[in-house]
Amino acid sequence: MFIRFTVENFLSFNRRTEFNMIASAEDRHKHHMLCANNDSLASLLRASIIYGANASGKSNLIRVMEFAKDFIVEGVEKNKNIGTIPFKLSNPDRLKEPSRFEFEFTCNGRQYAYGFVTNKRKVHEEWLFEVTLEKDDPIYERTGDDIKFNFSHSILQKIDDKEKARLGYEAESTRENLLFLTNTRERKIRHFDFAYKWFDDVLTIIFPHSRVATLPLLIRTEERRFGELLRPFDLGIERLSIREILFDDCKDIVYDKTGGRLDENRSIKDCIEALLIKKRPKKCKELFVHIHTNNNYSSQLYDKLTEFIHIRKAIESARRLGGCSPKDPQYPHKIGTELYKLMSKLLPL
Repeated sequence: MFIRFTVENFLSFNRRTEFNMIASAEDRHKHHMLCANNDSLASLLRASIIYGANASGKSNLIRVMEFAKDFIVEGVEKNKNIGTIPFKLSNPDRLKEPSRFEFEFTCNGRQYAYGFVTNKRKVHEEWLFEVTLEKDDPIYERTGDDIKFNFSHSILQKIDDKEKARLGYEAESTRENLLFLTNTRERKIRHFDFAYKWFDDVLTIIFPHSRVATLPLLIRTEERRFGELLRPFDLGIERLSIREILFDDCKDIVYDKTGGRLDENRSIKDCIEALLIKKRPKKCKELFVHIHTNNNYSSQLYDKLTEFIHIRKAIESARRLGGCSPKDPQYPHKIGTELYKLMSKLLPL
């Protein structure tokens, strides 16, 4: 679970700014708290709200978290800039200073702090600590090119000398524009998987424009609950429902990304094809030819799609749909969810 996030010298945040979910000593609303089962850990709030005037930095805080998560999970290529954006409304020297990011989170009943300091070119500092109310216990710390491990910590305590040597080698070979935590994932060093997976699988950042691929499934299983959640907001929406239709036979009005109507006499499939082909003509044609007509999945096409989409799940969805033609009696009727997930990934391209 998320505990705390701090940022300094990035976007509109000059001085160190903190957003945390730590509960106060107020005990009148305990049903809003997740009480720690250990006196050394902090009790947390179940939910929180950020509010403030327009242009006060609310959205920027989420953008900062998204940037930090992407850098941790994806990293950057060799010889590429990291993409930091220092605070600009201060003295010129501030632009030359690095940006600082830190997350605190719970995992497997323990609380951790992970953070880094970086500029556009290199990572200056990086650290992973186990934190309690009494003390902070380091797991590893990085200063410049030097990474030191605390082999007395329980996570590293039982590894042998060979594994210690391997850790040292991988630490020394970590690129200056790459986080060591990111490198451990690439190099299959499993001791820190819990931290990497928290950022990759648990920390979920959703903007108003984000596409939620699992929404149809959630609506299907929780239709009544969705209606109850929407009514208090007075959006004019009484309920959400989902129905299955044959994708090829659907004739509905489809809008492009600018709000212009494409063609109400064309199927959704045709309109999506038109949008994609307009963006990436050659590769999009290959993609749809494969999905609708090709029974054999060639490795050459797989490589092209991997380069094009960069999202393995979308490719696998296309792969499952590639086995039969819409004219085939065995063509699946319940493909809406798979196509929705696939198209939600492809349309932004």
